[in-house]
Amino acid sequence: MQEYKVIEIIDEYNVIIDYGFDKGAVQGEKLRIISKGEEIIDKATGSSLGTLDAIKAVVSVKTVYAKFSLCHRVRISEVPILSPLSELVHRSSREERLPVDPNMMTHRKIPEGGVIVVGDTALLLPN
Repeated sequence: MQEYKVIEIIDEYNVIIDYGFDKGAVQGEKLRIISKGEEIIDKATGSSLGTLDAIKAVVSVKTVYAKFSLCHRVRISEVPILSPLSELVHRSSREERLPVDPNMMTHRKIPEGGVIVVGDTALLLPN
């Protein structure tokens, strides 16, 4: 499994991870933020099965840039519209706070789109 790093904590909702278009990042992908744990060894074979990591959060790629991604944690809930047996559901999602160290927040302003004007740059997105 490929490993990436959290390179900036913007606020309690957004982090930047060094995973961008150059490494194949796609909007909506999920990443697990962990603290490396103890190595687990198969006693029968003596081979390593990986590490028992502490999972801090699971985040989704919100916006992909060339060499990094803006990521956040989203909770998706589905509620039946008419009755508990109904197949019609209302699906909603909301951003959730991440368990971050407040002393490491940069409070960088996250750019918003704005209106398109003549002369704006257009970048071809990779397939």
